[in-house]
Amino acid sequence: MAIQDDNRSIPGLLTGLVDQLTTLLRKEVQLAKSEVSEKVTQVSAAAGALAVAAGLLIAGLVVLCQALAMWLTRFDLSPVAASAIVGAVVVIIGMLLLMKGISSLKPSNLAPRRTLEQTQRDVNMVKEQVR
Repeated sequence: MAIQDDNRSIPGLLTGLVDQLTTLLRKEVQLAKSEVSEKVTQVSAAAGALAVAAGLLIAGLVVLCQALAMWLTRFDLSPVAASAIVGAVVVIIGMLLLMKGISSLKPSNLAPRRTLEQTQRDVNMVKEQVR
């Protein structure tokens, strides 16, 4: 930025400052919008990949469960009993994972504790400086 005429008035300097701050704020908002748009595209692509992966994993799990049930029939279990055993084990594992996931999503677990603690320390420091 070039040095301009030093004889500008105070209102002229303030007007220039406000104009520069306004321009800076607009550019920051444009940058934020661009970055958010880029991240939304990235998340959308990742969500699509996760959906396909989940579908394939479910199909693979079904086939493996059928194979395990068929294997259990070699130990003199009926096909119905073998399928019931495999199904029960899979349901129990699924319920445990579901409960773990739900507990991880509680608001108390999602709160940004470190940021809140740091903000509180900053507030306390400012209060100390003001005294």
